[in-house]
Amino acid sequence: MARSALVRASGEAHSVVAALEKDKAKWFAATGSELRLNERGLAALARELHGRRSVTPADESLSALIARLRTRPGPKRALDQVHAEPASTLRRAQHLLEAGDAQRGLLFLGDDDGIAVALAGLLEEAGIERRLDVLDVDDALLGWARDTVGDEARLRTHAHDLRDPLPKGLQARFGCVVTDPPYAPEGFALFLDRAREALKPAGRLWLSFGGSRRAPDRVLAKQRLVAEGGWLLEAAEPNATRYDGAESIGATSTLWRLRKTPETRALHRSAAGELYTRRAPHDEKDPSP
Repeated sequence: MARSALVRASGEAHSVVAALEKDKAKWFAATGSELRLNERGLAALARELHGRRSVTPADESLSALIARLRTRPGPKRALDQVHAEPASTLRRAQHLLEAGDAQRGLLFLGDDDGIAVALAGLLEEAGIERRLDVLDVDDALLGWARDTVGDEARLRTHAHDLRDPLPKGLQARFGCVVTDPPYAPEGFALFLDRAREALKPAGRLWLSFGGSRRAPDRVLAKQRLVAEGGWLLEAAEPNATRYDGAESIGATSTLWRLRKTPETRALHRSAAGELYTRRAPHDEKDPSP
C-alpha cells in the first residue's frame, strides 16, 4: 500500500506513520513508496486485532455480573463511593476491551463500580489472557474482587492510600489507567497525579466525573485541572455511567478518554487536605449500610 493511502486508511498523520515505520522497522517491507507488513508485522497485527474487538456479551453476562455485584461491600460514603448500575459497569468494561486498552497493562485507581471484575469476565469469555491491577484504600472491596475473580493471574490487588507515593513497582508501567476519582478538587487532582505516575508515555486515562447543570463552575474546575495537568482530550461520552444514587449530579457521569502527553505534569496539590466530598477517610468511621 502506498504511504499516502495508508495515512488515509488509518486516519493518522503522515508523521505518525513514518514514526511507526522507523520504530517498528522489523514489521515492514518497504519498496519505494510502497509499504507492507512482513510476517512479523502480520503477526503483530493479528495480536492487536485479537485484543481490540467489538464485543457483544452473552445474555447471561449481565445476569452473572449482577449476581457477583450483590456480594460486593456496600458503598462507603466517606470514600465518595456510589455504585454504578451493573449495565453501566459492563458497558465500560466493553469500551476498554474494544479499544484494546485491556491488552496494554491496565490499572484501576479505585474500583467500587466493579469494572475490573466485569472486564476479567469478558476477557475470559474472549479467551484473552491478561492480568488487571486494582489499587484501592478499601480492603473489603479488594478482598471481594480477589475472591470473585479467584485468580491472581487475571486480577491482582494493591492496598494503598494515594496520599502516599505510588509504589515504585507501579510507576510508569501501565498503558491505561481507569478511575472515577473523588469530586473534591484536592482528591480529583491527586488521582490525576497518581495516574500520570502510573502511565507509560502516551498512555490513556479513562476518567469519569459528573456535575449538575446548576453548578457548571464545579465541572469547569475539573476541566481546568485536566487542562492544567497537560492531558489531551481524545473523546468524551456524556451520561456514560448511571449510578444507584448520586442524585446531586443527576445520577450520571461523563466518561472522558484522555492521553498522557510530553506536557502532562504534576499538579502539585497538597495531599494533606480533604480528598473527599465529606471528609478524609481516617476522620470518619465506615458508614456503609
